[in-house]
Amino acid sequence: MAGVPWGVRDAVAVFGLYFVGSALAGYALAGAATAPTGLIVSSLLWIAILVGWIRLRFGGHARELLGRARPRSVEALIGLGAGIGIFVVVILGFATLLGMLIQLTGNDVPVVQQEFRTFSADPATAPLFAVGAVLLGPLAEELFFRGLLYPALRKRIRVWPAVAVSGLVFAFSHLQATPAGYGLVVAIIFPVGMLLAWLFEWRKSLLAPIVAHAAYNCIQVGVLILAGEPPG
Repeated sequence: MAGVPWGVRDAVAVFGLYFVGSALAGYALAGAATAPTGLIVSSLLWIAILVGWIRLRFGGHARELLGRARPRSVEALIGLGAGIGIFVVVILGFATLLGMLIQLTGNDVPVVQQEFRTFSADPATAPLFAVGAVLLGPLAEELFFRGLLYPALRKRIRVWPAVAVSGLVFAFSHLQATPAGYGLVVAIIFPVGMLLAWLFEWRKSLLAPIVAHAAYNCIQVGVLILAGEPPG
C-alpha cells in the first residue's frame, strides 16, 4: 500500500479543487445546495475530481485507489459486519457514554445533523437523502480518505499514525452548525475514521470500508427515517 505513486500534496490538491468546485456548484444550485440534491451533486463532483486528478497525473494507477487486493464478495461481507459493529460500538456505546458525561456536567447534549434530520423526516426528500447518504457519500469519502489520503500518509509514516491522522482529518471534515455540535461530532467520527482506515489496511481492498461505511450510514439513516421527526 505504501507504493502508490501519489502523495499527500495530491490529496490536498484534490480537496482544494473539491472545495472550490462544491462552492461554485452550491452557488449555481442556490437553495438545492442545502437539500439532498446538493449532497448527491457534491459526492459526484468529489468522485469526478478525485478520479480525474489521479488519471491525469498517474494514468493507469487510478485503479490503485481501490486497493491492491482484488475485490471479492468476502470483502463485502466483512464490510457489512464491520459497519454494523462500528455502529454498535461507536454510536450505541461510545456516543451514548459521551452524551451521559455531557449531561453529568450539567450541559445539554448538542443537537447535530439538523439538516439530515429534516431531510429524513420529509417523504419528499427522504429517498434522495438515502441515496446520497448511503450510496454516493460513502463511495466519495472512502475514495478520498481511505483510497487516496491513507496510502499517501503510509508512504511517510507507520500504520497507526496514518490510521490516526486519516481518521482525524475525516472527523474534522464533518462540519456542524454550532461549535459544541462540531466538537461532539469530531469526537464520535474520529474512531469511525480510524476503524475504516484500519479495515482498509487489513483487507487491502477499498470494497470492505465502502460497504462498512454504507452499512453504518444506512443504519443511522434508517433510524432517522423511522423516527420521522424533524429537529425542534
